[in-house]
Amino acid sequence: MAFLILLRSGRPKSIFHVVIGSLLASAGAVILGRGLWWFSIPHFQFPTSSPVELIFFALVGVLELGESLTFMMLNSERLERELLEAEANLKSTVQDLRQALAEVKKLSGFLPICASCKKIRDDKGYWQQIEQYISEHSEALFSHSTCPECARKLYPNLFIDASTPHKGDPK
Repeated sequence: MAFLILLRSGRPKSIFHVVIGSLLASAGAVILGRGLWWFSIPHFQFPTSSPVELIFFALVGVLELGESLTFMMLNSERLERELLEAEANLKSTVQDLRQALAEVKKLSGFLPICASCKKIRDDKGYWQQIEQYISEHSEALFSHSTCPECARKLYPNLFIDASTPHKGDPK
């Protein structure tokens, strides 16, 4: 574990990672020494153990506690870093969404419209030209033109009907 911590820590090595790696290496050495000592004694019994075994046992307990605290600190450090990154991403996303919401104007629901003149009644009960109402409630812009049907009705002299003979046409 000490090797992995020292291997995965950033460059340059922080004192924190060096201490953690050293602590874990020491714990590994004590555990290995205790295991070798335990196997060399035929009958290990905790209450009647020698002072050396009790010291090894206490050292292992302290080192195991240190190891657990070390991993909690490492995990805490990583979680804090991830939390800060997530918070920054969230702030950025909220800002982007607020900006997008500010830019979006959407027409929705029913629009009361006059069947004859095509004016729209607004929320206050006033009738407005459809162009004015839509311009105020959306990002749409208008460019006026005349459709061919209306152009024939409004300007009949400008359009030649194929079925009607015109002046100057041969019969």
